[in-house]
Amino acid sequence: MSQIEDAMDGLMTAIRNSEEFIRYQAIKEKVHGFPKLESQITEFRKKNYLLQNSQGTVDLYEETDRMENEYREFRKILWCQSILQQKMHSAKLCSRSTGL
Repeated sequence: MSQIEDAMDGLMTAIRNSEEFIRYQAIKEKVHGFPKLESQITEFRKKNYLLQNSQGTVDLYEETDRMENEYREFRKILWCQSILQQKMHSAKLCSRSTGL
């Protein structure tokens, strides 16, 4: 194996063994038992991703307020909040480790 492949394997192992990833997987498994909730989380993440990558084509403040209002009740559900936070934290770990 090359040095890069070894480093990638080490990184993947570290991520899989991290407390954050383990917590995310446990919450994700719980949510999977509630298809409607899982669908809402997926839709929220999709809209949030598109908003973050809109590159100035929308008013971020206005759109953020709209999304907060649209998903206010949904975000009160503890599992939803937890999985969204864990997903965001996992993404930050990955981007930090790759420099992206």
